Amino acid sequence: MITHRRYELAATAGAVILAALTVACVYRDLLLPAVGLALGAAVLLEAAVRERRRYLRAVEEAEWARQQALGLAPAPLDPCCLLGKTSHGAAHRACTDPRTRQRDERDSA
Repeated sequence: MITHRRYELAATAGAVILAALTVACVYRDLLLPAVGLALGAAVLLEAAVRERRRYLRAVEEAEWARQQALGLAPAPLDPCCLLGKTSHGAAHRACTDPRTRQRDERDSA
């Protein structure tokens, strides 16, 4: 979990720095470098958003696992796992929804 948060903060800091450099380049009429810096800032901003989503998902999964370990019956997460949207309801591993969770052979025995 901490890794996602660290990457998010690093990407955000990089995006802010590149955005400041973009403004400085535009101010000095250096338009070609400004375009490159703006694209770099956009890429880092997208990375920061992606890492934020991964961090929030890791927090949700940890809370779900904690509730399950306490013997509670937590509701499945939405989507149930990383394959939830692309599996179209097929069974898969590491899923929070018992209807689509694939069992290992040793679990079914």
